[in-house]
Amino acid sequence: LEARKYIPVPISEVTLDWWVIPKEASDELDFAEAEDEDNNKVRPPRKTQVLVVSIHNDTLNTYSAIVQQAALNTGFFEIEMFSGTRSLLTGETTPTMVFDMGASSTKIYILEKGIVKYTHIINKGSQDVTLSISRGLNVTFDRAEHIKRNLGTGVVSDEKNVFEIISLTLDYIFSEANSVVLGYQRKFNKPLGKVILVGGGCAMKGVFELARANFQTPVELGNPFAKVETPAFMEDVLKVTGLEFDVAIGVALRKLQEMG
Repeated sequence: LEARKYIPVPISEVTLDWWVIPKEASDELDFAEAEDEDNNKVRPPRKTQVLVVSIHNDTLNTYSAIVQQAALNTGFFEIEMFSGTRSLLTGETTPTMVFDMGASSTKIYILEKGIVKYTHIINKGSQDVTLSISRGLNVTFDRAEHIKRNLGTGVVSDEKNVFEIISLTLDYIFSEANSVVLGYQRKFNKPLGKVILVGGGCAMKGVFELARANFQTPVELGNPFAKVETPAFMEDVLKVTGLEFDVAIGVALRKLQEMG
């Protein structure tokens, strides 16, 4: 009944899942010290915070059909933010933000003690950076993508001009991300402990430096492979390419946990 208030489509068209968010010591204190207008201590109704997620049944049916046509078996479906955060977090006790820049969007997750408390999607990603280069330099999309991927390698001429072109898109993304941080801090009155960058877009030259300049908190690159063993000779490669494998590693970790 409560979920209906937050889902903008008929409840019969979606599949729900939910998690109870653990109470904190401060929540119990507020509960114990509640008073009425006459300063008499009263017992207010207990409220439970619950994280609810929903997905269209049509989407699940589409994925199920793909799995069947590929002659594969699947034990579960999972929203990618839960897979990604499973591979990235390592027992952080302070609020942590995951900044996931993909091709078409940038996803923001803020977690406390491993529980997702705040989410937001910014409808711009690394593909928009490529489009900016394409328009700014009047080159094809493929050429712009090549330029973007080779920034900082010495291959691209006039890199300063390219960085000026892409800065508008990146500044917008980071401005939106900072608005999310402020919204979270106003709602929960807690500062962020750190920001973890992940996703292929964050491997782009200059993004890490921009993140450090924009966020008033420590910033680090995510390392999804930290929880698994990898060949030593691939360590340097995985520091860059690993940013794109957080969801895949997270799904694998869940399956390994279920197998016990």
